[in-house]
Amino acid sequence: MNTLHLTKYIPEMKATKLVPKIQILLILSVTLPITGCDDTGIFEIDEDQKILFHYSYENYAWGYQFQGWFIDRDGIIWDLTESLHWQNEAMNIINGGNETYWTNRDILEDQYDMMRGRILGKIRIHEFESNIDLIEQIAGEQYSEPENTMADAGSVIYGFLSLDQGTNRYRKVILEGSGDWSYALVDTNAVVLSKWLNSIQDKIGYTDYDK
Repeated sequence: MNTLHLTKYIPEMKATKLVPKIQILLILSVTLPITGCDDTGIFEIDEDQKILFHYSYENYAWGYQFQGWFIDRDGIIWDLTESLHWQNEAMNIINGGNETYWTNRDILEDQYDMMRGRILGKIRIHEFESNIDLIEQIAGEQYSEPENTMADAGSVIYGFLSLDQGTNRYRKVILEGSGDWSYALVDTNAVVLSKWLNSIQDKIGYTDYDK
């Protein structure tokens, strides 16, 4: 929270009976916060957390198919060789809930380490940090009404993780889901993040992010 200091902008005044009252008002005003600068976000990114963003595509129709990646704290995009089961969170949203799931930090980081494949690319530092900032500006947890938009199209999930040091758990938050069912977190910052993660997947496709 920032505090606006006005003292250097106060002009010299002639000594009148009104000056003491004006000075009192000015002294009080310099301690008032600028309320427009308050943070309204409900999620926090801990500087020690290893995993930030997640993408996955999973389909059980016509044989099992999986594709996925995650982005670590250094902005490196890692290929995921197997599913890390975000389906519970997705089904909860589809069934009318908006609860996000918590997972033990050590267990989740071990899972990502085991499923981690090759490096697909690395995000530029300024781009990466600006999108981390967007997570901390998300102000709501309400999802759009799920729509059954396709059949046998599987599930595409874009999301992020937030580490709570107090409980040593990650909170897994879905930004957007599509495929058989479509839904999204209703927040302008969440929409921007979803588009950014979509753009990364568009670049990766079946090749590398940097190419």
